[in-house]
Amino acid sequence: MERNDHMNDADHLVVMVADQPYGLHSHNLVQIIDSPKATALPHMDGHVRGTINFHGKGIVLYDMRKALGLPSLADGIAAIVRSLADRKQDHINWLAKLKDEVYHDKEISVQTDPHKCAFGRWYDRFVTESVVLKGYMSRFDAPHKSIHALAVKAQGLIHAGRKQEAKDLIHNAERSELSALLKLFDNAETFIRSYTYEYAVVLEHAGRKFAVSVDSVRSFGQLDEIDHEIPRILKGTCGDFLQGFGRMHVDGKQEEVLILDAGRIVGISDQAAVS
Repeated sequence: MERNDHMNDADHLVVMVADQPYGLHSHNLVQIIDSPKATALPHMDGHVRGTINFHGKGIVLYDMRKALGLPSLADGIAAIVRSLADRKQDHINWLAKLKDEVYHDKEISVQTDPHKCAFGRWYDRFVTESVVLKGYMSRFDAPHKSIHALAVKAQGLIHAGRKQEAKDLIHNAERSELSALLKLFDNAETFIRSYTYEYAVVLEHAGRKFAVSVDSVRSFGQLDEIDHEIPRILKGTCGDFLQGFGRMHVDGKQEEVLILDAGRIVGISDQAAVS
């Protein structure tokens, strides 16, 4: 491993961008603020969001998600909201189909495994740094599983010759389990927009101040180790902005931290903006 004592012994601010930890060298760090609304600039590269007011002066705000070839956080939230609206309709359609199959003596064919429907697959992978949002999303678990369990219960009642009880089960579920699940879907957008927000990390390089948007701030301190050779797989993508990668231990697990080069963020963006 190549050594650079100035880098290896320095503190780093570790931030999260799209679930990946990134490190920012402490000597570039000026301040962390809630990300303000930016004033758009004409003829700027796509990941230059615009200028923000910082202590009475305008500085450029770079969208790190876009710089790394990812959708902006706002676009990501909009995609989640659209997906949840679709998944809400999926479950309305699911219960309607189950009702039709029970009422008309059809073979029950709806998905019974809550982990295999489109929402279940998304839900099992969903992660968030927000404790409040995580708590809200956990409320989906019980009614979602209960909805899918209806098909198994209805099928059991029908096989036992208790079709009317199966009908009553579906009818009651429309007012209870389904109603509860739909309310969670309806309120999810408000929670996601309220508890998913960005920070702006103000940096200084070569006498110039600028800011980068990040999803959250993880920690500040020394990394366990740092390697200055950029992995080949990262070159040509986010590797354009990196000066190495480090490692840190979180809850007993080792995580890799990609270390951003503040000068490259500004230099590449400036070059793109005037090209």
